[in-house]
Amino acid sequence: MMVSEDEILDFLRRMAPRAVPAKELYRALGVQPDERRSLKRLLRELAANGQVARLKGARFALANSLRGGRLRGVFRSHPKGFGFVTPHDRGMEDLYIAAAATGGALHGDEVEVRLHAAGLGSRRAGEVTRVVQRGQREIIGQLLKVQRHALLVPVDRRLTVDIVIPWKERNGAEHGQMVLAEVTEYPTARRPMRARVLKLLGDPDDHEVLAQIILHEHGVTQEFPRAVVEAAAACPERIPASEPARRRDLRPWPCVTIDGETARDFDDAVSVRRLEGGGFELGVHIADVSWYVEEGSPLDLEAYDRGTSIYLPERAIPMLPERLSTHLCSLRPDADRLTLSAIMRFDADGAPQEAELCESVIRSRARLTYTAIQQLFARLDAERAADGGAAKSKVAARSARAASADEPPAELHDDLLTMRELAHLLRARRMRAGSLDFDLPEPDFILDESGSIVHIEELAADEAHHLIEEFMLAANRTVARQLRARKIPLPYRIHEPPPPNKVALLGDVMTRFGHRFEVDPQAPNQKELQALLDAVRDTPEARILHTLVLRTMKQARYDTFNVGHFGLAFDLYTHFTSPIRRYPDLLVHRHLRRFFFQGEPVPEESLWHERLAAAARTASERERRADRVENAVNDLKTAAYMANHLGEEYEGFITDLVSFGFFVELTTLFVHGLVHLATLRDDHYLLDEETFSLVGVRTGRVFHLGDRVRIRVRQADLLRRRIDFELLAVLEQRRWTSHPGRQRHAARQSWRGERRGGGSRRP
Repeated sequence: MMVSEDEILDFLRRMAPRAVPAKELYRALGVQPDERRSLKRLLRELAANGQVARLKGARFALANSLRGGRLRGVFRSHPKGFGFVTPHDRGMEDLYIAAAATGGALHGDEVEVRLHAAGLGSRRAGEVTRVVQRGQREIIGQLLKVQRHALLVPVDRRLTVDIVIPWKERNGAEHGQMVLAEVTEYPTARRPMRARVLKLLGDPDDHEVLAQIILHEHGVTQEFPRAVVEAAAACPERIPASEPARRRDLRPWPCVTIDGETARDFDDAVSVRRLEGGGFELGVHIADVSWYVEEGSPLDLEAYDRGTSIYLPERAIPMLPERLSTHLCSLRPDADRLTLSAIMRFDADGAPQEAELCESVIRSRARLTYTAIQQLFARLDAERAADGGAAKSKVAARSARAASADEPPAELHDDLLTMRELAHLLRARRMRAGSLDFDLPEPDFILDESGSIVHIEELAADEAHHLIEEFMLAANRTVARQLRARKIPLPYRIHEPPPPNKVALLGDVMTRFGHRFEVDPQAPNQKELQALLDAVRDTPEARILHTLVLRTMKQARYDTFNVGHFGLAFDLYTHFTSPIRRYPDLLVHRHLRRFFFQGEPVPEESLWHERLAAAARTASERERRADRVENAVNDLKTAAYMANHLGEEYEGFITDLVSFGFFVELTTLFVHGLVHLATLRDDHYLLDEETFSLVGVRTGRVFHLGDRVRIRVRQADLLRRRIDFELLAVLEQRRWTSHPGRQRHAARQSWRGERRGGGSRRP
């Protein structure tokens, strides 16, 4: 039988809620006539266990996609009262739940939903019929005294219910302080939610308190459980003599680590050798974390749960205890370390030749930094330049202003120049193949001793960074190819093509800006998108358009089913190079050890493969969580920084338009803020989604994406991590193909519709 249960369910899920005739099912799944009996038997089994519904006329549908069908999922509330349910069936889209149909569910609750035929636009809708399990047991908020009781105002605005705390159960907290509370009674039709204070967190203007709140909101803990700490302490300080004896001894090789100045864990080292005929031999040597972290051990279970290390401006929350991450598994100079090595050979043009993987032992020659290497490259370039130093670039000048760093040892200079040459070749080949190159600068937060931001500057993306990036990409691809060739399952790093609707929307915006857009939304091509990025690179709107292209992309994730990596233009890719800070890399190391080096047969039982798929999903979810935490803390730090600049004026450009205002990114700082429509007194503005504009109903005044504006910092809310601006002037409006008169007419028509619906004249 060629067709599996998952293939049937996936096809019916894509067709939902339409019922599919059996003949169409056969044709779509490529079922041959002699296979139909087996397929019918499988459909009967799926119908018997409630997954598939059989309808009249030999038609089949996903059981929970039919009107009146029921499913379970997690309720996500919106501050305005409505919400969405994310079904447990990962193949189904979120369901819209109207405010009157929430059934008393709170944000995070597991609920049962009865499906409706239609909802918000084309989105399916439903009605909560039962709260299966409450999701909110502990809530962080601000305590406000009201007569003999206290009210808890949740930090999470999606919790819209009143929460009462008896004054005697406030646990010493005072009016206005931030607390962690435990729910004692959930709300009913007659009684509000009740809670008691578990822990006093501190004052709402304390940065550290607010950072701890962010971590708690996302379920992130900094401290490791006792069993994990004890397991790390039990790891041997010295490597048994038998271990290096059975590995390939690469200690004589000129291996070095290259990281930032503040890095504490060094899990990758590189070496290079020029071959006869002009080729290259590149070695990428990765700390063998799997030798210390056994599958199913307390260390492994904790790493699985954390998924990834989280990097905040002033500290890191590691995936593994520091004894492993910064000591035993860290490739420190002049120390023997166990590694897994990818040794790759390239011809003189950078084309890959043969490659080998091996268990190894290395001894790093030096701990190098990006700044030191970039300074070396800049000095050598300057010495070669005919004008005696004109080659020193802007990036090199910025590096020179950074903390001073000694140049790498003289005996490593030739190796580093060889690495530079190889990295250039690899990067050029990758770009020619269609790998996308976004020209988007990243912020570098400069902190004082207390952890407060004193300055925000552009993070340098220089040759030294690109060098390591190219070598890690090459190693990851090599490992993926070798494991795939042996038919060894692994968590692929996949990046799916952008959805057609987003590509079409991007085309509309690009056209409005006056740029040609020739990308087919149904079959977007990387080279066409890169040509687009290159075409707008030197235009005033380049930054916003590059950001829009990035937003068009799907997020990369881990999966056991390979679909390639669209952004990198790789047909096969995985993560192998960071097992200290990413759990999928640790899984890849284990699979290398068991199935590649030791030659164990791959388990055939479905449960093993399901666990691997679950691990990939969990790792993707943890990666998203880490992104949310890092972004939230960065927003907090930025809001705290701007709180010291209230009333100051800056220039910026409009990056997004919403129904309640527009967002502005400052030109000289990596800071975003909102200009709320309530602060614009000259007119009532409506969002015209067709022209991506905010249009004044009476005056016809228009705000576009990319308009350059001058603003004043109006407010910085640390608790909400939000910055508000006040518009002072529009300095320059970007060229826009639509006619203001048509926009004004569209706004008036929309305004009339709003008035007929009983809307207010003020937002």
